[in-house]
Amino acid sequence: MAHGLLVTDSFILKDMYNINLKAYLDLTCTIKDNLEACIQLLEIGVEVDVIIIQNHINQEKTAQGIYNYLLARDFDDIPIIVLGEEKEISKYSGVQVISNCYEVKNVIQATAKVLGISAKDMAEKNMPDFFPIPINIFSHLDYTDFNIYHLTGKMVDPRYLKVIEQGTNPRNKVKQYQSEGVSQLYIKSEHRLKFTNVFSKNITRRLQDTKMTTNQRVESTQIGYDFVAQHIEEIEKVEDLIEISKQCVNSMNLIIDDQPIIKNLLQQLFSNQTSYAFKHCQLNAFIAAHIINEIDWGTKEHIEKLTFIAFYHDIHLTTKEMVIINSDEELKNSALSEEDKDTVRQHAYKTSLLIQQVPRAPLGADTIIKQHHGMIGGIGFEGKKFSNNLSPLAIVFIIAEEYAAAILKVEKITNNVPSYEEFNHAKTLDYLYAKYPNSNYVRSIETLKKIKL
Repeated sequence: MAHGLLVTDSFILKDMYNINLKAYLDLTCTIKDNLEACIQLLEIGVEVDVIIIQNHINQEKTAQGIYNYLLARDFDDIPIIVLGEEKEISKYSGVQVISNCYEVKNVIQATAKVLGISAKDMAEKNMPDFFPIPINIFSHLDYTDFNIYHLTGKMVDPRYLKVIEQGTNPRNKVKQYQSEGVSQLYIKSEHRLKFTNVFSKNITRRLQDTKMTTNQRVESTQIGYDFVAQHIEEIEKVEDLIEISKQCVNSMNLIIDDQPIIKNLLQQLFSNQTSYAFKHCQLNAFIAAHIINEIDWGTKEHIEKLTFIAFYHDIHLTTKEMVIINSDEELKNSALSEEDKDTVRQHAYKTSLLIQQVPRAPLGADTIIKQHHGMIGGIGFEGKKFSNNLSPLAIVFIIAEEYAAAILKVEKITNNVPSYEEFNHAKTLDYLYAKYPNSNYVRSIETLKKIKL
């Protein structure tokens, strides 16, 4: 049985990967909260087959720290999988970076590869009749789609007693067993992948919790966004995805209300190790809301509509390299595959069609999404002459997205806090005035003079 070391201080990442790595790869993980605890474990000679580590924890460059430690002690044959963006060590052999730390599928695939486990191995893996789940995982569930069991007796004669019925809320029973010192409960092994899916969905239900801190809300909204993105082709058939999307959009509006200054918002986004795609959509929504609040015809309904659009507009773009493309020239010169280039080229049009199938989508949202790169038909990117004939809200969104992109190009991070040394507000406005000289665009650009950095 393979042994992994999972290093993260995020309760969601701990739970998510502890379950998934065990379910898919039969990988048992020891979990540590910080670099020091990780090194202490290695110092006493504990053997590990893979280290899965968060890029930064608090103010510490955790992934770089463990890489340097292993290299100095000739342990560099231990593969490292980094959760979150990490440029400085990504080029080294034995290091694989998963820039979006919530992309479960990518982390599982990367871990399987370094452990020499094939897709066929995973599918054919022999499992015991009952599968153990850390008990704290069940506290995230509002209901169960399967019975839950408690192991009694000795391992030579194990007996699995059904303690929580299918279709009930497990939380009270789980609290009881936790108070008795029980560390894990069991489900039937045939339900392990179903359980993983149910758990992922339940995480997003946290979005409805009005008592969450902003930090918790950002983390939960990010998980919801990534979950919807991973299953976007199923959204017409799966009602849960519609509800998750709705709760994410509501949550994004709450984040905007709670963080009126860009610096504070970015601190939340960076400290949570959120994906570039989610940073991009949340920042777009924030800037669009500012423009609407400052423009003379703006309403609360416009803000809510633009947040909905921010959530969906790039939902088909699966990597940072795809999201940052903003012109036909950039697309042509990118290192993307031809398939990915086609996805980028057509994403505005494709998403506008998708939105037409979303129940109770805001009126006209599909048109705004189709036009959000300046093209009436939604294919490709407008490069020179941006028309005044676009939807007024599409024009607002175009300016918001350009300004957000300028901010996110500043990738100098100190202690998880984005630096503004390389972001020049005045120069960015000059660039926008030059690129968008038509009057309707200028009205939106003018409002950015008052934005709170």
